[in-house]
Amino acid sequence: MFAAILFLKILLALLIVFIFVLILVLIIPYSYNIKYNVNSGICGHVKIKAFYGLIQIEHEKLNDSSKLKLYIFKFCIYCKGNETDEKVDKDSEKTEIHKSKKHKMNFKWIKKKFIKRVLEYLYEIGGLIKPKSFTISGVYGFYDPSVTGLISAVIPMIQVIAPAVNIDLNPVFLEDIIDIQIMCLGKISLLVVVFKTVVFVLDKNIRNVIFRHSKQNKNVL
Repeated sequence: MFAAILFLKILLALLIVFIFVLILVLIIPYSYNIKYNVNSGICGHVKIKAFYGLIQIEHEKLNDSSKLKLYIFKFCIYCKGNETDEKVDKDSEKTEIHKSKKHKMNFKWIKKKFIKRVLEYLYEIGGLIKPKSFTISGVYGFYDPSVTGLISAVIPMIQVIAPAVNIDLNPVFLEDIIDIQIMCLGKISLLVVVFKTVVFVLDKNIRNVIFRHSKQNKNVL
């Protein structure tokens, strides 16, 4: 009986410590530095620091590998990476076919309510992130020129809603191309961002688009 009570007390103490640490992690402010290059793949890194750099998280993404590191007092206490094995010719051909089919997706089902809700979410998150510097530059073009035109119309709206974001994106209507650089640094509170993101994902208009996109991907596969 005594052992059972002692076990429950230890379990309760561990639960309290876990909840306290979780609340602390969500409440404390973090500084971040994000640099990414998007073209045929995604390359870049994210650095998040807390307690004046005593705790630091780094994530590096390359086309075929990624690494996640956790530093405490400048010492790396956790490091995890993965690499993608080279694919055989058949797999490469299937990937190319899959990509070409994805480019031919019809975006007409994306409704104005969805775009409006996404812009509202970006505005809210932009206010919470409070970046000191946020730059998006490069060129973009899609298989369907109407999609390129739609994005070209949305970009000025984003600049009006979030004037702190420096957007220098040039559309290419006669070529399927993506070459975009993203750089962002500032401070963030995870608690509010997590809450806003959950509310955003649970929105009816967003769920409808996500589920429909998932169904299209399954049909392509």
